[in-house]
Amino acid sequence: MKTFHVKLMAVAAIMLIMAACSKETDTNISSTKTSSSASDFATLLARLDFMNTDETADDSELKSTELHPHPHCFTITVNRNADGAFWPHNWTVDYGTANCLGYDSVYRRGKINVNLTAFWKDSASIRTVTYDDFFMNDEEIGGVFSITNNGKNENGNLHFTLKHENGTYTKNDTVVFQWNMQRESEMVAGANSPFFADDQYLVNGVTTGIERNGLTFTATITTPLLYNSGCYLPVSGVIEVVYSDGSIVKYDYGTGVCDRIITVTANGETKDIEF
Repeated sequence: MKTFHVKLMAVAAIMLIMAACSKETDTNISSTKTSSSASDFATLLARLDFMNTDETADDSELKSTELHPHPHCFTITVNRNADGAFWPHNWTVDYGTANCLGYDSVYRRGKINVNLTAFWKDSASIRTVTYDDFFMNDEEIGGVFSITNNGKNENGNLHFTLKHENGTYTKNDTVVFQWNMQRESEMVAGANSPFFADDQYLVNGVTTGIERNGLTFTATITTPLLYNSGCYLPVSGVIEVVYSDGSIVKYDYGTGVCDRIITVTANGETKDIEF
């Protein structure tokens, strides 16, 4: 069965999380408040992209060591319906209370709870994800994430609405970001294939929120993000973040190369951040 590979931060727009390999020296563009936020925001973006939907896939798919980057780290509990019906389908992915290092070099602990109303390709199906003390590299993600199948668009492609409501990103016991996100994702390749390796998604959307210094922000995908299955980050696209103090930070994913680099421009300075 094909795994639903709209990524959680691809899917989850601007949810920024720090990836395991990031270096603080690379992200410190300058000492201003906005630049500090730019560094954390890049981290959150990467973390959410590292958190792909393998974690919220069908329980039978999650058991496949070929598909999952950290099968040794979790157990799955499927919550059967009392009436014996298959839908809605509910399950919990439990990483335990101690950090477990996945093959993607990210430590995880805590639980991910998933509710799926119908097969993900069915129009109007909704997948809802919540988190119980869920951490990646000791950074906590909160909120409610959902994916709604809107059926086929005018291009004949499946398209989805992705939301992350009341999202929180907590680092060192400090809430670094709070946000609400809505993204529109179009499956532009791979829908007719039984394999996920050829899946591609184009993603647009806006995220609004507040960062730890009290600045509000609006993050807009100004150039659609292109996600290729098998790549941790989008291979192209641009996100522009406008803060309430007038500062603007740009996150550029490149021109199609499958890598772990985000080019960040803030305060007239540009840095490549590798995760």
